[in-house]
Amino acid sequence: MRFRTLATLIGIAIPLAAFAVAFPDVTSNHPYADAIYDLQRRGIVRGGDDGNFHPDQELNRAEGLTLLLRAADVEPRDIYNGCFPDAKGKWYETTVCHAAHDNILSGYPDGMFHGEKIINLVEFLKLLLNSLHFTTPELTLENQVGIDFKNVNVKSWYAKYLFRAMEFSLVPGDLMKNNDLRPDGAVTRAQAAEMIARALKIALEERSAAKHSQSSSSARVTPTGASLVSFPIHLTGKTGERGSSAYAFDLTSPSTILVQATNLTSASTGLTCLLYLLGESGFSNEFFVGYEEGGSCFIRAALRAGSYQVEVRTKSEGADFSLNADAAEGDGNDGFTEAIALLPATPKTSKLAAQDYEDWYRFRISEKGMRRVMLTSGQPLSCNIYPDADVDLFGFEGPICGESYDYPSGTYYISVKKKSEASGTQSYTVELRE
Repeated sequence: MRFRTLATLIGIAIPLAAFAVAFPDVTSNHPYADAIYDLQRRGIVRGGDDGNFHPDQELNRAEGLTLLLRAADVEPRDIYNGCFPDAKGKWYETTVCHAAHDNILSGYPDGMFHGEKIINLVEFLKLLLNSLHFTTPELTLENQVGIDFKNVNVKSWYAKYLFRAMEFSLVPGDLMKNNDLRPDGAVTRAQAAEMIARALKIALEERSAAKHSQSSSSARVTPTGASLVSFPIHLTGKTGERGSSAYAFDLTSPSTILVQATNLTSASTGLTCLLYLLGESGFSNEFFVGYEEGGSCFIRAALRAGSYQVEVRTKSEGADFSLNADAAEGDGNDGFTEAIALLPATPKTSKLAAQDYEDWYRFRISEKGMRRVMLTSGQPLSCNIYPDADVDLFGFEGPICGESYDYPSGTYYISVKKKSEASGTQSYTVELRE
């Protein structure tokens, strides 16, 4: 990889007044002002004809790739032109074809590049990591960091890029508010600048570390290293790097268990807990995201026999926590193995009783077609849809409760979960509409 000079790569804070030209629409209180002006200083980002930066404008694929090749200090050469039929003669043909030659990108299954299409988050992350020559190893138990975002399919092609980006903290906070990261979400010019600036800083650190150690490694490897424990679990600990601690355990027979984790350092900041069924090469499609209340996190789950990993996360590393997991009573609808069959146009009405955090349903699509999962309730409940391993989601958009979606054939699971008042009873109706 060719890096820019050290002076241009060092990410230091420079007052806005130090720049010859400031963007009128990017003031000093903009959350990504430092990144935007840092990249402007390096010649990576530029303003429009009106002098503005347009921070909220969504990037298309050609624009995003152009920024990334500038960041990587790549000067595209036209000797590789002719790579994609729909790029021929376009302003970005040389950039795209040079990137394709360098294996930074590949086109769509139709053989096109689709340069004018808005670039989504995972496409941008793949190009960012590839253009700056970060390694992106295949996912295994040793290199996975648990992703608990409800719209992320860990079996998708983009998972390894998203895991790697999360490991390096490349994704800005506004792209994952309320545990709602969207792999298919658009990327704005400001968000792109922030991610590029973060990646360049890490690339410089890696370059310096490699020079110091005489190593040719181009990226850090920080395995999660889940500790092996026996079930039932009763322990206290401190969250490790990135505020996460993970524990692997085995269940020798089908069981319903109750997991409770509590933040002992600061109840007001709370914590997140996750439970995964482990497959031969990593996390499976079965996972549970805990219910959070009062500094604690709870999961009541009916589990098949197998290997599992429970993870505790706090906002910062070094937080004290307690973790307990033991056999418990259930209501017969506490997980993937107990999910109730949901037929089209046949509503199911039920209730989440006291300390019953989550119910599960399943449905199968035999032929691809438009469907909509509807949840109605007098209380605030969350509704999430999880495709099983037999579903081929090539794209980035996953099904969302309440919205029509062109469902590929396969099996799907629905989670209906409380958002508050675990001690109360909350009634609801869930329906699959065609």
